[in-house]
Amino acid sequence: MSSAKIITMFGKDSCAKTTDAMDKKATVNSDTMITIGSITRPARKYFGNGKLKEESYYLEDKSKAVTKWYYMDGNVSAEYHYKDGKIHGLQKTYYFNNKKKSENYWAEDLQHGSYKKYYENGTLKEEGEYVQGKKSGAWKSYNEDGTIS
Repeated sequence: MSSAKIITMFGKDSCAKTTDAMDKKATVNSDTMITIGSITRPARKYFGNGKLKEESYYLEDKSKAVTKWYYMDGNVSAEYHYKDGKIHGLQKTYYFNNKKKSENYWAEDLQHGSYKKYYENGTLKEEGEYVQGKKSGAWKSYNEDGTIS
C-alpha cells in the first residue's frame, strides 16, 4: 500500500469518528496517529464546533511527545513535553489573550527547575525554583505593576 493511500484512508476528513466517554460534550472526533517510515502524524481531538482541542506529536518509538491544548477560539492554552510517558522538559500555559500564564520545567512527572508565573497583562507575578517537586530557595512575588511585593 502506498503512503498516499494510507494518508487518504486515515486522514482527518475520512477517519472513523470516535467520542471520548470522559469528554462527550466537547469532543466530536479524533484523528488516528499514523507512522509512515520516520514521519509520525499527530493525534488530534476536536471541540464540538470543529476547532482543534488537543494535538499530540510523538517520535516513532513514542519515547518523546509534545501535546498542545487549545481554547475553543483556537488559541493555545498549554503545551507539555513528555519523555517515556512522563511530563519532562519545558511546560507553558497561556491566558485567553495569548499572553504567557506560566513557564516551568519538569523531570519525570515532578516540577524540577525554574518556575515563572505571569499576570494576564504579561508582567511577572512569581518566580522561583523547584527541586524534585518541592519549592526550593528564595521565591519572589511581584505586584501587577512589576514592583516586588
